[in-house]
Amino acid sequence: MNRCSHLARVAALLGCCAGLALAGQAPARANFRASHHLTVSVTGSYRATPDEAVLEFNAQGRQARLSDAYRQAESQTAMIRALLRRHHISDQAATFAQYTTEPVIDWKTQKLTGYRVEASIVVRLDDFRLIGAILADAARENLTALRSLNFVLRHPGAAKQKAIVDAYRKARGEAATLAAAAGERLGRLQQAQLDVNLFTPRPMMMQAQAAAPAPALPGNFQPRRIPVQARLTAVFALR
Repeated sequence: MNRCSHLARVAALLGCCAGLALAGQAPARANFRASHHLTVSVTGSYRATPDEAVLEFNAQGRQARLSDAYRQAESQTAMIRALLRRHHISDQAATFAQYTTEPVIDWKTQKLTGYRVEASIVVRLDDFRLIGAILADAARENLTALRSLNFVLRHPGAAKQKAIVDAYRKARGEAATLAAAAGERLGRLQQAQLDVNLFTPRPMMMQAQAAAPAPALPGNFQPRRIPVQARLTAVFALR
């Protein structure tokens, strides 16, 4: 490889790195190089509709005696199981964690005052129509073990692919426009660097609303879409 060819490759690589560093400052950037390459940085996006609801319960017992704390936590777990059965939700749709035990210490006197026993139960649903009824039942029974509700993508790969396709479409179009403006013809993709982010929404915390009646969700309820972004820096040859 001669010295000129080597310098040309180094210049193309530096152009790619510069595009990555500046990607967050502008929607799209481009650099022409003496080596007849064009670097473009863009952000592709896609908004995916969640296909799974995640309900999290936290069965908890706190008593002076460890055995009483266990009984209290087990009682809440039994109430959660009964709640799920009433809505024809099988145990396979729920994950029951093992109980954990923690001593309760009075930090002023440094004495043991009791025990806390708890276990988390995570329920995954694809039928969003059940959520309103579950929340209403939990409120009627004063089941404060219900902690949060979140809507997620069970298989995020397809949404990420669509964001990548959008990013490449933008990069190719931006590069073709810039090449034409410079009197050049756009060639093949030579190099690409990609960073894909899925912005998972925060769960809706339910502890404060547990004692209040929960409104039923409308039949046509649709959760907020989840944004997916693909940041792409692409290097194209010029002909």
